[in-house]
Amino acid sequence: MKLTFRRFFSLFALTAAAVFCGMGSVVPVHASDGHAVLGGSGVTVYFPQFLQGAAEEVAGFYPETRAAAEKVFGWDMDQDVSIVLVGESSSFELSAGTSEVVAFAVPARSLMVIDYWRLKSHPFTLRSVVMHELFHLLLHRHIPEGGLPLWFEEGVCQWASDGLGEIISGGGGVLDFAVIRGDLLPFRFIERSFPRDPVEMRLAYEQSKSVVVYLVDTYGRDALVEILNSMKNGKNFDAALEDVLGISVRRLEEEWRGSLAGSALWLRFIGHHFYGLLFAFAAVLSIAGFMRVILRKRKAFREYEDEEAE
Repeated sequence: MKLTFRRFFSLFALTAAAVFCGMGSVVPVHASDGHAVLGGSGVTVYFPQFLQGAAEEVAGFYPETRAAAEKVFGWDMDQDVSIVLVGESSSFELSAGTSEVVAFAVPARSLMVIDYWRLKSHPFTLRSVVMHELFHLLLHRHIPEGGLPLWFEEGVCQWASDGLGEIISGGGGVLDFAVIRGDLLPFRFIERSFPRDPVEMRLAYEQSKSVVVYLVDTYGRDALVEILNSMKNGKNFDAALEDVLGISVRRLEEEWRGSLAGSALWLRFIGHHFYGLLFAFAAVLSIAGFMRVILRKRKAFREYEDEEAE
């Protein structure tokens, strides 16, 4: 998730400390407000003191994570990154403007903010979240401001980080429901921002990932890298897509929508909701069995009354 700069530094009075923190140090510099700063190779981590272990973990794995991210597109992350670990979800939600995500990036500040408290109770690893947000920073480091449609950026970051997004609420399958109902979001509606409605936000994330996966599966990984390199060289997304694939954005969306229809959709839907469907089927069988017992008892009671009457 990429956000413009917000006043989240009110959470930590540590901005000035970052300027003076030595990047080669691994010793926390404690601030007076109960938070601390930890410097590492190419990264500065801001954290409440009780998250010192997590901060040391981030500073330790960041160089390897950055190197792995750089290899995906062949681009260097030649700017130091700041990472804020938040220990209170309420504070994070105030900064992010939503409770649907566990992290967001602020490219203008080469910064990522992570809700560590909620991250502990979900199956995302700290390393994978840092990797995902790092892709946001990497894209904006090399592509001119305003050049990336948000859905494309988010889709690329999810694809590059093995499908991981920042969404944690709910589950998969929102996309399949939308296809069945005919409620897909037009990509022009999620070009600059995602909906605030939780379900529509999850749909925007799933659509973004799905279309980039479709692009890679259909045209190849090299085609995606070529599109990104074309944008890096100054072309907008529409022109880059036309140059590399020979199709318009509208045509790409039509192809992608067409790929979602058919029997494969129902297989995905059943796969996503197998246990829910199984429980629903079991409930129907239970109700049917209960009704059969009631009807049998009523029939037996009527037969008994008839015998008594005779």
